[in-house]
Parts: sequence; C-alpha cells; structure tokens
Amino acid sequence: MKKREKKDPAKCRNHFMKIRVTQQEYDYFMKKYENSRCDNFSDFVRRCIFDGVILQIDKDKLQDIYRKLNSINSNVNQIKVQMTKNDDTYLKDFQEIEEQIYAIWKIDMFIRSIAVHVPSEQS
Repeated sequence: MKKREKKDPAKCRNHFMKIRVTQQEYDYFMKKYENSRCDNFSDFVRRCIFDGVILQIDKDKLQDIYRKLNSINSNVNQIKVQMTKNDDTYLKDFQEIEEQIYAIWKIDMFIRSIAVHVPSEQS
C-alpha cells in the first residue's frame, strides 16, 4: 500500500469558507463558472477574488497574434536599418514607432499573465 505524502502546511488549503447567495446569484455564479473553464469551483472563486477577472483566451489565437506582432516588429526593424543606413533623418520617427510597438507588447504580456487558456474548438 502506498503511503500518502504529507503536504506542505503552507500550501495546504485547510480553511473552509461559506457564503449565502440568492438563487439568482447562485445561477449567475454557476453560469460564470461554466464559462470560465476553470478546473473546479474553488479555483474559480479564488481567481475571482484574487485576480478580479477571468479572461478566457484561445491559446492558438493568442499565439497567432504573437506571431503577427513579431512579424510587424521584424519588418519595422528591417525598414529602420535600410532607412538609417546613410541618413538618420527618420531615426526619431522610428524610435516613436518602437515605443508604440513596445506598448503593444506590454498589453500582450499582460493578457498572457491573466488569461485562462482555453483549447481551441476543433470543427
């Protein structure tokens, strides 16, 4: 017979919380939970409390956005190299474009940090 390993007390969830809700609130909770695709209801509630949002993202679509953004970034860099080879006239314009691209990257990183990845639906 296999012995049960003792869990780290710091990671052990040994406190039970109970709340009362109306039927309408319960139905709303369950609908949001079903749409969240979280592993279990406890995980869903913890995400609601600690994260404040549950954002579902299709991992394949997010990866597609990442590839397109990476491609745009590469194209801008190639144009910059060619344009600034002999003349620095447009260097300031390219720095502004790079700042805007970086802002988009930050949004992408933020979305990835809060997203619950949902497998894409195969047709």
